[in-house]
Order: sequence, then C-alpha cells, then structure tokens
Amino acid sequence: MQNNANKSKEKTGFGGILSGLNKLIYTDEYMQQTHATDTNNETDEVPEQQTTKITTPVVVKSSPAPAQSEGSDVEEMVKQIHEAFESMNQPGIDFLEVWNAAEAVGGITEQNLMSSFKILKTAEKTLTIDGLITSGQYYIDELRKVVGNGIKKKQGERQALINQQANESKTLTEETEALDKQITLLQTQYAQKKQLLDDLDSSYAGPIAAADQRIAVGEKGLQIVVDELQSAIDLLNKNKPS
Repeated sequence: MQNNANKSKEKTGFGGILSGLNKLIYTDEYMQQTHATDTNNETDEVPEQQTTKITTPVVVKSSPAPAQSEGSDVEEMVKQIHEAFESMNQPGIDFLEVWNAAEAVGGITEQNLMSSFKILKTAEKTLTIDGLITSGQYYIDELRKVVGNGIKKKQGERQALINQQANESKTLTEETEALDKQITLLQTQYAQKKQLLDDLDSSYAGPIAAADQRIAVGEKGLQIVVDELQSAIDLLNKNKPS
C-alpha cells in the first residue's frame, strides 16, 4: 500500500507509539505528559500517502465515552491504542484501509464496511473478505500482545504490593499481639501493686498500734518504778547524819 519510505516512517512511528503505550501503562507521569501535548497533536497534519492505488484517509476514531468513574485515563489509553493500531499498518490494502474508509464515510457499520470493501477491491483485485478477517485478527493479536505485556507487568507489580502488604500485616499483627500480652501482663502487675499499696496502711495499722501501746505501757511502768525508787532515795537523804 505504501512505498518503502512510508513503511520506514511507519515502523519508526510504531516503535514510538508502543513506547508511549508502555509508559502509559507503567507510569502515572506519562499521563500528565500526554495531556500536556494533546492540543499540539490535534493540529498535526496526516502524512500524505504516495501510491498509485486508492488511498484512504487516516482518521482518529472516536469511541463511546467511558463510565464517569473510569475517568480520563481510559480515554487516553483508548487513544494510544488506536494510534498503535494505525502504526501497525501492513503493506497493501487490508483490514486497516477498509476500517479507515468506513470510518471516513460515517463509522463502522456493516453497510459502510461492505461499501468500502467493494470500492477498495477495484484497486486491489485480490482483496477478499477472508483476507480482511485474517488481517483484522492480526491487528487484534498484535494489540493484545503489546498492551497485554504492559498489563502483565502491572499485574506483577500489583501482586508484589499485595505480598508486601501481607508480610507487613503479618509482622505488625505479631508485634501488636506481643505488645497486647505485655500490656495485659503490666496491667495485671499494676493492679496487684496498686492493691498492695491500698492495703499497706491497714496491714501495718494493727502492728503499729500494738507497738505504740507497748511503748506507752513501758514508759508508764518505768515512770512508776522510777518514782518509787526516787521516793526511797529522798527518804534516805532526809535521814543522813549531818
């Protein structure tokens, strides 16, 4: 369909688109970059196809708006996948040219597809429905391969995060359980010590009172005996010879 120069450009573009797809799948930063360049990309001219065969316009196809919850990321991904599809263009007239022709005349419907097929068949006599189906399946397989690789990588990253989360959860659970046991033990020990403290005064009150009583009795008994002895000494002092 295209000459060698155009094919070289397509292959180069194909690599750039796939790189963009990988960035789109792998990093959040790429989404900001693509949003910032959307305005400039919309004004780029489509390279003119130089061929003796009938050429079809390359159009950027619109897709139904994704659900609101999916946001603009899905829209950007769909756009990048469409661009990758365009960059996979194979030599000759195949599914891609019929697709683009149908899009150019109103969208992908059975009538538009068959009309485009009949028109393009006048330029490519060997074009068949079976050939379109085969080439269409080729594009699907290639897109699944490219995007699937990125998705698989993200799935691996997701599983790694889940495993890391599980490991951290296990570690933190064990640590909190150990702390719970320590807290329970400390609470028990605290309660025991607190009870001992509360009972301390009452446990010593009796013995201290008994000691006070014994001290008082001893002091009083001593004083009585000392007084008696002192009285005797005083009597003797009175009777000392002068």
